Amino acid sequence: MDANAHTSDARDPRPNAAGASPTVSPIVVAIATFRRPDGLARALASVAAQRVPEGHRLSALVVNNDAGDARPHEVAARVARETGLAISVVDEPRRGVAHARNRALSVARAEAPLVAFLDDDEEAPAGWIAALLAALARFDAEVATGTVHSAFEVEPPAWVRAGRFFDRPLRATGSRRPWAFTGNVLLRTDALARLGEDERSWFDPSFAQGEDRDFFTRLARAGARIAWVAEEAPVERVPASRTTAEWLVARMRGIGRSTARVERRVRGVRAIPLLLAKSAVWIAIGLAQSLAGIALGRAMRVHGRRSLAYGAGLAAGALGSAPSAPGGS
Repeated sequence: MDANAHTSDARDPRPNAAGASPTVSPIVVAIATFRRPDGLARALASVAAQRVPEGHRLSALVVNNDAGDARPHEVAARVARETGLAISVVDEPRRGVAHARNRALSVARAEAPLVAFLDDDEEAPAGWIAALLAALARFDAEVATGTVHSAFEVEPPAWVRAGRFFDRPLRATGSRRPWAFTGNVLLRTDALARLGEDERSWFDPSFAQGEDRDFFTRLARAGARIAWVAEEAPVERVPASRTTAEWLVARMRGIGRSTARVERRVRGVRAIPLLLAKSAVWIAIGLAQSLAGIALGRAMRVHGRRSLAYGAGLAAGALGSAPSAPGGS
């Protein structure tokens, strides 16, 4: 652990709050947080409310990505007192979600064979962990993942609902996936050996967006089975700031760029022609949607702008510098 990292334990004082039989298998739920104390409190409360299957014990690990902010420690202490959940908090001084998630893996793998990730703007239903655990066993997987549902904090503009911009794809439970995302995932910590023992082989801080897709893509290509779980999906709160055309377009441009960077890492320069071809297709789709939007309204026009942005992001990622090899200095 980094010498500059600060840790604290927020554990319920009752004798049986964190105790367990040696035969009980621990699970750590890791939450990386950055200046969202209210969201963190809700996320931790939802972890405390989990229906944990017999033979397992659940605890939470909070990685605070702003070492000058004491609120995550205070929130963890309060939730631990109120719920009995065992919660540890560690400060990660290196700014960036990839650093926070790497710290979470480094700490959690020393404590448990299983680690789940939940975001600090999400709440998990009570059957979340049980559903992910069942999928690991049923489908002989090393990773179980699923979708995240969205709940608007305030009623969004009508065109946002009409455009269904926050809907996610539906897939069958058990479907094998080529990647996962950290908003809803459980993994066996021994799978990390497929990528290397050094955290520099895990989440890549050079990604401003999409570092989780990169991590799980490499894990899957190294042989890990990733199983989809359709049930018991967490719910993320969507603030008003994300229900603007500007945010939706910028988000899609970033997704395009990070997707291309992942493909560049996996396939090398061979990926560039295909990425540029895909970019051209998406730009053509965006132009068609934009024209259709003249008659069909703002939702279609924003879809057009998002498709154009995704195509531009693919091109930028294809032609930009490729990510360095994982594990490099």
